[in-house]
Parts: sequence; structure tokens; C-alpha cells
Amino acid sequence: MLVLTFKAKQAAVTSTGTVSVTSAALAGGTGVEKQAAVSSVHVEVTVPQGTPGDINHDGKVSIGDLALAAVNYGKTSSDPNWQQIKAADTNGDNKIDIMDLAAIASKITNSGYPSGL
Repeated sequence: MLVLTFKAKQAAVTSTGTVSVTSAALAGGTGVEKQAAVSSVHVEVTVPQGTPGDINHDGKVSIGDLALAAVNYGKTSSDPNWQQIKAADTNGDNKIDIMDLAAIASKITNSGYPSGL
């Protein structure tokens, strides 16, 4: 089995496309080659909704969002609850790390309000 991971560029509108394998040779431990079947998959890249860093979806980036990111620090896309916590992955690298916490903290401090309100 082959697993490919793609990362879409920022998009202003929803975009669609097709990823196709038109030719591929496979070989096992004996070195015998076989041609893989032609295959394709339709993909859709959607524009994220909401404010980046607004993890609790209350319409603002504040200390509550930073707390949610901090409690999930170190989790990755392989975590079984990733769909519920992935909003804390502000840079889209499939992990919640110091870069995400710093991005959220920066939004709070740049909001003009001490609490990010």
C-alpha cells in the first residue's frame, strides 16, 4: 500500500481537481515487476471557515483558545480525537506545537486588548 500526503496552497475559493496514477510499476521481495492498475481520485480543497486561532469558535482569539491549544500540546493528526482539536494546528503541519501556541499568543497580544477580547 502506498500513502501520499498533499498539502494545498492557500485558496480564496473552493477548488477541485483530480489526482491520477496513469502508470506505475510495482515489485515485491522477489523483484518480479507488475504494472499497477490505472486509478484516480477526485479532490476538493475548501476555504477554512472562521478565524484562524479561534479554537473554541466564540468569534475571537483569546486566552481560552490558547488554553485549548496548550492542553492539546504535542498531539498530532494520528491522535484519535484529531478532528475535534485540529483547529489548534494553526499552521497546518498536523501537530500542535510551540509554533501554534506562539501564533495564537501573538494574535491575542496584537488584538489591542489584554485578554484578546
